[in-house]
Amino acid sequence: MMDDSKFYRGYFVASVDEIRDVLRHNLKKNNQESVLCSLVFAHESHEITKRQLVEKVGYWNFRSKKDIHFFFPGYLGDTSIGDSEFGPNLSKLVFSDETFVECIEIIERHSNWKYIGTPTMLLFQGTLYEDVAYLDTETMIDINFQKSLDAKLIPSIEELFEILIRVGQKNHTGTIDAHLLRHLFGKSIYNSVIDTIFANLPIKMEPFTSTIDAIRLVS
Repeated sequence: MMDDSKFYRGYFVASVDEIRDVLRHNLKKNNQESVLCSLVFAHESHEITKRQLVEKVGYWNFRSKKDIHFFFPGYLGDTSIGDSEFGPNLSKLVFSDETFVECIEIIERHSNWKYIGTPTMLLFQGTLYEDVAYLDTETMIDINFQKSLDAKLIPSIEELFEILIRVGQKNHTGTIDAHLLRHLFGKSIYNSVIDTIFANLPIKMEPFTSTIDAIRLVS
């Protein structure tokens, strides 16, 4: 089990096991049964990762407190204090392709989600049952950063994280459904999700919008 100092190095976590460790610790500490969580799959080679993601991981998790947790798989965090008391020591941050891929494959095996190779965020519910933490991967929201920016579905990555933090403050159980999509991104995304559901039924429907490629409900 990791000590508190590592929990607040920004949730750079190498593996699903470490995510569950952190989740279990925080749910017990905050006397919660469930919480909204996010897995951010952002390979270190992508420009978005370098410019807009890793440097703010500590800030986002400190700001979000107990309301939502942001995890960055594949990054081996450092327990020493960096520029901020609650921030990671970025000069010692190490990225592991092996553990990054391992985490992707675990999530793919336990869900209908497939990694497409570009930075993406998965929203899911984390739960605690009989002292064991679980990642509910049966229903998730998949947000592809670049596609969402290109389609103008999100104003910026920084604002997306702030929106999620505010949503987490209201969504205390971390429940994931199409209505959460509507709350986050508006009616057009909600309708796209509903259209996708109907598209898989044996009835004829109008084509659903392309925005579904950027933000979608995975279930």
